[in-house]
Amino acid sequence: EYQFSYKNVKVDGATKPCIVLSTNSTNTNTNHTLASGKTIKNKTTDDNSDSKLGKSPWIKIRNQRDQASFDVSIWVSTCAHEKIRDKLLNGYQNRYSTKRSPPWSNLNNNSKILEQILFDGVMRQKCRKPITDSDFFCSVQCPLEEPELESKMRLLSEPYSFEKIWSLCKQRQVSALVWIDNNKPKYLPCGERVVGRSLWYVKQRLITQMACSIKLPTVLYAFDNSDFPLPLQTNSMFKPIPGVVRYTGIRSHPQLLFPTGEYVKSMVHCKIARGEDQQNKNDTIEVCVRAWADPSGRVTYCAADNWDERENVTFWRGTLTGSATRSTINYNPRFRLVRDFRSRKGFDVALTGGMISSNQSIGEEAQRVVVRGRGESVNRHHFCKFKSLVHCDGNSAAFSLAYKLSTGSIVFWIDSFYGFNEFYYTHIKKWKHFIPVDSDLKNLQSINDWIFNSENGIHFARSVSENAKKLIEERLTPEATYCYVLRLFKSLAEKQLKEATRESLEAAGIPVDRFREFER
Repeated sequence: EYQFSYKNVKVDGATKPCIVLSTNSTNTNTNHTLASGKTIKNKTTDDNSDSKLGKSPWIKIRNQRDQASFDVSIWVSTCAHEKIRDKLLNGYQNRYSTKRSPPWSNLNNNSKILEQILFDGVMRQKCRKPITDSDFFCSVQCPLEEPELESKMRLLSEPYSFEKIWSLCKQRQVSALVWIDNNKPKYLPCGERVVGRSLWYVKQRLITQMACSIKLPTVLYAFDNSDFPLPLQTNSMFKPIPGVVRYTGIRSHPQLLFPTGEYVKSMVHCKIARGEDQQNKNDTIEVCVRAWADPSGRVTYCAADNWDERENVTFWRGTLTGSATRSTINYNPRFRLVRDFRSRKGFDVALTGGMISSNQSIGEEAQRVVVRGRGESVNRHHFCKFKSLVHCDGNSAAFSLAYKLSTGSIVFWIDSFYGFNEFYYTHIKKWKHFIPVDSDLKNLQSINDWIFNSENGIHFARSVSENAKKLIEERLTPEATYCYVLRLFKSLAEKQLKEATRESLEAAGIPVDRFREFER
């Protein structure tokens, strides 16, 4: 078994922070041959159990789990580059200072370094001198494990052809083909345009900033810009499709997932405005703490550890999405939530417009529930006034989960019929980071009463709130998002049958000249 960890190791007479490969071998002369053919020679260290990695920043290891052997692509590197870290942390202060972060900011050095990497690449170097992926990995100390990618790459293990994803594009099964060519991100709409402008804009900004700042692999993949987790063709519903990236997936249809626009705006770049192409680039580069500051920038309840001082109210606002027809409306969890709990003491739940159906589509009785259950929309920082928040899926995964986990309120997560998931759900555990609620809502009242009316419930709620905030601060960080996307691109590049060159795309019949560059 191989395990990776950070450790200070003497290299060329100097102690440097390295990523080391630990084994259970006692023979220090053994060569460990990895699945990719790379060989690592053991270097004797203080405990004679670590191997200093070779120069390759991208290797595969052979692992054993559940008595099944499989390949796992893991990105590792030699040593952190102290000079680069010092330069990024201390340099360019006259042009862009990390002191712009508000006084209540809890940005760590890694997030400040991420800001400097992005600013240097986008603003100072004008996309001319991106750093290597290895330098980036070490500079922000990317997490050593990426369970979401590891599990999906085991299932989507077959290489994919450009002919296959071009066929999906022509059939309008995906929204666009994305091609990173010599570090220039481009896209080919599968139709007249890419549907879903607000989602697409945030994805473009994120990838463009990465390409300006980090050397990305040459890769071509298909992307579905909708929030729907399945292909449109029913005969493909349960067949995993390599080379396709989406925002959401379900248990029965594993997919490679990209961070949603709402996640990026809540957890990475809080000042990215929806669809504003002429937005100040400094605002999109700036790494946020969280998006729960009010419009004036003042600190809100979310900034403090004050769960006991918040209102004893379970709160939800949202639109009526997900199965809103006469025959299915009573199975809609959002409809049931408002119908059954809008008038109960201790609950503040309401619909906020959006997809409000007519009498003809859902029936008169259901329509009366919808009309009576409507309430005013509120800004997100308003959520932090309440001790508990409800999370409820609609047509797809509700993209506000990460934001709710970061508020310090506890989250009652209504179980999804379909098991929708986003790229970070593998890190979230029930009863540790959130409180699960049955899909029929029959246990919501009893859980709510236990949380607010018993000492054990109050103590448990505090621990769930603390665990969720700790997860956000330590694992779901801005730099971890960039690390995930970079690993996603590298994993896709490894699964291509051919390198994504102009010649290989033309051989697959793809009209290369129709690709458009992402807006910088």
